[in-house]
Order: sequence, then structure tokens, then C-alpha cells
Amino acid sequence: MAIQDHLRRHWAIFAATVAIVAVAVAAFAVFWTLPPRTIVMATGTEGGAYHDIGKRYQEILAREGIRLRLVSTAGAVANLAFYATGAPG
Repeated sequence: MAIQDHLRRHWAIFAATVAIVAVAVAAFAVFWTLPPRTIVMATGTEGGAYHDIGKRYQEILAREGIRLRLVSTAGAVANLAFYATGAPG
């Protein structure tokens, strides 16, 4: 009975605590699932068509506050290896 009496007297504090915890958990869930603000893109050799397209994407994404880091590789096969291993080839 002591717990019930305590909850009856302090229900507002209990309700506020539950609400604060619920908001904190929701905020954590939202911020944890936000997309990254930096993206890495393998582009092939500098001066090639893919590198030029990458530069254009870099400009477009910069307008939205997203940083696109271009990584030059030896070509299409090296691009696939880059995405598979995370290291430029």
C-alpha cells in the first residue's frame, strides 16, 4: 500500500518523468537514424567522364549541406574493388 499512496501523492512527478524519458528515447532514435552528412564516391581517373560527373554531384550535394568526397581510382574495376573493400585500387 505504501507504493500506491506514494504514487497517488506524486503522480505529476511520475507522469513528467515518464514523458521526459519517452521524449529522450524518441529523440535518440531520430538522431541515431539520420543519414550521413559525408559521402565517398569512387570516380575513376581524374579528367575522365566519371570524375566530371562526380564533381557535378559534389556541387549539387553541397547546396544541401552534404559533403561528397571524390576518390580517384584506376577505372571501373578499381571502383568495384573500392566499394567492396573500402580502399582505393
